[in-house]
Amino acid sequence: MFSLKIKSLKPSVAYKQLTFLAGAVVFIAIFQKAALSIIIGALQSGALPILLAIIAAPFVFLLYVVIARVYCEVIIVLFKIADNTAILAGRHEQPPAPPAV
Repeated sequence: MFSLKIKSLKPSVAYKQLTFLAGAVVFIAIFQKAALSIIIGALQSGALPILLAIIAAPFVFLLYVVIARVYCEVIIVLFKIADNTAILAGRHEQPPAPPAV
């Protein structure tokens, strides 16, 4: 399942992650409405489109939810990479040694 270790992250990163998770919730709500509109649109057409919509709409919804989750995971990974890169860059920022005479 989708889990976050917010306690181990900096507050700004945790806030950004929560912002993107809120965006994922909005995406899921939009995808739900799209799946329902597929079914409602099929109700006006006939028996075969209704059957196809009842079968296809959940798969389309799940596909969109997986895409939203992958998007959120990528954003989280990018934040972690940025944090680790900043740590590594901080380690290598040492003043240059004086020239040997």
